[in-house]
Amino acid sequence: MKKIFLLLFSVVALSSCTEDVRDNSPAFEGLRNGSRWRAPGVTATVGAGGDLTISGGNQFETLTLMLPTTDAGTYTLGTSQSRKAMFVIIGDSGTKTYATGTGIGNGEIEIEVYDEVNKTITGTFRFNAIAEDAVDPTDPTAAETINFIEGNFYKVPVRPSL
Repeated sequence: MKKIFLLLFSVVALSSCTEDVRDNSPAFEGLRNGSRWRAPGVTATVGAGGDLTISGGNQFETLTLMLPTTDAGTYTLGTSQSRKAMFVIIGDSGTKTYATGTGIGNGEIEIEVYDEVNKTITGTFRFNAIAEDAVDPTDPTAAETINFIEGNFYKVPVRPSL
């Protein structure tokens, strides 16, 4: 009887082991001010001049990363308008926009892989963006800031802009 019970228990125990593997592709996520943020929808477009825009968000928030190229490499933010991160929050009191730009904010976007065959892009990002309505956006100690770290975009489909 013990052997039958042991056999029955083993069959039940082993049959309840399943793999619940989810494909997280494409992904656009990071830690915003220390909390996990993830965009349920993400798109990437390449303009006629080769500029790249990755944008994703939810009903109330949108994160946009802009670069002048799709070439693999690390691009510094806060030094140019062509390399930019922007986060927009739509709330009860209106729209709040945080951005990097020339002399405003800092960070970097790294393109690890641009797969021209499958038309996907993968990379990482981190940045500090300043509220656009700040009195002095060049002074990060006085302006309202939003911080993203450990950000990544993974196998985001790339399409030409219309």
